Amino acid sequence: MGCALYKDEIFAVGGIGGSNGNDVEIYNIQRKEWRTVGKLAGLKRYGPMHVFNGKLTIFGGGSSTIEAFKEDDETWETVDTVAGFNSDYGYGSASVPIYCKV
Repeated sequence: MGCALYKDEIFAVGGIGGSNGNDVEIYNIQRKEWRTVGKLAGLKRYGPMHVFNGKLTIFGGGSSTIEAFKEDDETWETVDTVAGFNSDYGYGSASVPIYCKV
């Protein structure tokens, strides 16, 4: 599962596979509640999430797609793919932790 803090909300995205590998849930810190939003186009496992060009993105996680969150309708769009992707090696990722107090 990929997790990120973005605009005062916590995003929990993807999973280990199966039917929940493209689920997206968001926790609103101020209201202390979860909501489910649009699913990812592809399954993601351990996909790192980053803000790139002002958009929350997820990549890797066993998939060749790079997806960005669309705030207007709370869905995801595929913005690029990784050429030559091999899913046998696609689960590892690197990211920078950002610690927050909730």
